Amino acid sequence: MKRILILTLCLIIGLTTATARKKHQPSPQSGGVGGGLSGYYFLQATRAETGFAYVGQLQMPEGFIGSGANSAALQLCWSLTSPWSIPDKPDNETARYIFRFECTNNTYGLTGENLYSIQNLGYQRYLMFPGALYVCAPTSTTPKHLFAVRESEVLDDGFTIEFPTSDKYSCLHPSRDVNSVVKWSADEEHSHWRLIPVSDDFAQEAFRIFNPAAESATLPHEEGRICETPLGVTTDNILDAIVSKYPDQKVFVMLWNTWDDNSSIMFERMKSVRRSLKVNGVQLVFITDETSSVYDWIEQAKELEGDHYRIPSFEGTRFMGEPIEVVPTMAAYNPAHGRWVIEHGNTIYTATPSINNILNHLEE
Repeated sequence: MKRILILTLCLIIGLTTATARKKHQPSPQSGGVGGGLSGYYFLQATRAETGFAYVGQLQMPEGFIGSGANSAALQLCWSLTSPWSIPDKPDNETARYIFRFECTNNTYGLTGENLYSIQNLGYQRYLMFPGALYVCAPTSTTPKHLFAVRESEVLDDGFTIEFPTSDKYSCLHPSRDVNSVVKWSADEEHSHWRLIPVSDDFAQEAFRIFNPAAESATLPHEEGRICETPLGVTTDNILDAIVSKYPDQKVFVMLWNTWDDNSSIMFERMKSVRRSLKVNGVQLVFITDETSSVYDWIEQAKELEGDHYRIPSFEGTRFMGEPIEVVPTMAAYNPAHGRWVIEHGNTIYTATPSINNILNHLEE
């Protein structure tokens, strides 16, 4: 009887300890570190002797590696350290400290890892991995630089943020000397981080406060939706089948490919007008084909709000009876007029009247 009582007490103590430890873990959205850490977090460095650590230099050219001792400190993303007080409500600085972790779920063809892109909420730029030891980690406009987020074996409730490589020095590490994030070994105690969960509502408010000039500002992850291509449809009808999903709506359609320079120019120009189109109730639809790399397509689709489709081929397709022979091709439908306006090929990016023709058709 005495032995049973002791065993019962040990079991209760063990469960209580495990429960207490769990309360400090980030709230997974779907099952643990293996993809379940996707969400918004304050990224807190465990090295407490600094006020904050610079996680990414915003003014660096893409891929540039430079010194951590940068004089433009306010141009950087920040991570928290212990003395910093987390606010109950966001102010105009809070979004600098919030980072979005998004698991790729092996979307990029990588196997054996659950890899994450890490994006600063305020600047909407992605953390890159530094190529040398003593540098301030730069940022990127695209989430191509992926990290393995692993539970720490050294720090309770902690995680290491590592580039998936056999290199020992492959871990993000807050430097005491230059208040920056450098490349170091995960074995070192201070190379561990706490991820403090932030609700979507908190992140949304922080983003809007930080970007007051952004009309109809939205969280980055709300932009760019990958959609299923209709099945059982003949090649010549597939484009019409896609746009039939948006009956009685104002619709803007762009046919493009990631490898095509003219398409890329038009795709970038669309970023400047997308918000005004959305405010006017226009549904944005972007369609590419399988000559575009899946990786490049996904990366670029995330950057532009709208519904994104990838069909087998543009060859042999027709749009409202017109053959598609060149990309980019742009089209617009306005139910007030009951007709489509279509602009083909190179005139889109060289001739302003072509763009105005599309936009005016949607605004009338």
